[in-house]
Amino acid sequence: MNLVEHGGFSAFVVFAHTNAIFSPPAVGGILTEAPEGDFRIDHDQKLNTTTNLQYLFNKPRGLWTALSWRYDSGLVAGAVSSLEDALALTADQQAAIGFFCGSQFASGDVALTAAKCSGSNFGATRLVIPAEGTADDVQNPPRIAPRHLFDIGIGAVVDAVAAGLDGLEQVFRPVHELRVGHTIYRMSKMRSILMSGYVLAASAVVLTACGQKGNLLLPTDPAAANRATLTEALVPDLEIGPAKAPAAATSAPSR
Repeated sequence: MNLVEHGGFSAFVVFAHTNAIFSPPAVGGILTEAPEGDFRIDHDQKLNTTTNLQYLFNKPRGLWTALSWRYDSGLVAGAVSSLEDALALTADQQAAIGFFCGSQFASGDVALTAAKCSGSNFGATRLVIPAEGTADDVQNPPRIAPRHLFDIGIGAVVDAVAAGLDGLEQVFRPVHELRVGHTIYRMSKMRSILMSGYVLAASAVVLTACGQKGNLLLPTDPAAANRATLTEALVPDLEIGPAKAPAAATSAPSR
């Protein structure tokens, strides 16, 4: 049963009843031994219910609080159907089911024995063990003790949170675009500088390996006085101080 949201409140209730009895012979699966007769299987339960109440107290932000309640009447647990079965358990197993005799409870180290237990003073806090002589695989099997579970929660609707984050993203969108554009500009400038460096290096290699052999002489004739140097030719905007007159060339022995 479901109650749609009204004024921020919504609720749903689920009821379940399972009546599961196995009747031989088996027609599927693997059985190590054939059962003697009918019995209730482990997910048989008289009543299971879940109730949820939710209140959306801030709709724009999707903030909500909820209370859940679950009740289980008890699943079938057929391993302990008598006092004899309980006494056969280890101390740890007795403590796990909350086995007691009178006012004494089993602990993880010390198990209860027949000397302390009788057919009228035994029981368990987590199991419903049938009274002596009343156990029946169909009419009165041992079951897990009834339990109530409560849960209180508070949270936010994912869609509302996502919408809020998207709004913040739109606010900062111009900043992202400006930063990306600035980064692209810097990268383009860096590429320009690198290409200039590559051109200079290639030019130096070509000029160095021009194939001239013999003596290397600096020209001293009047026509060479105003000739641009290699650096001035490659970087026209570079400011260089007044050039000094080249010294008289000296002849070196031919190689």
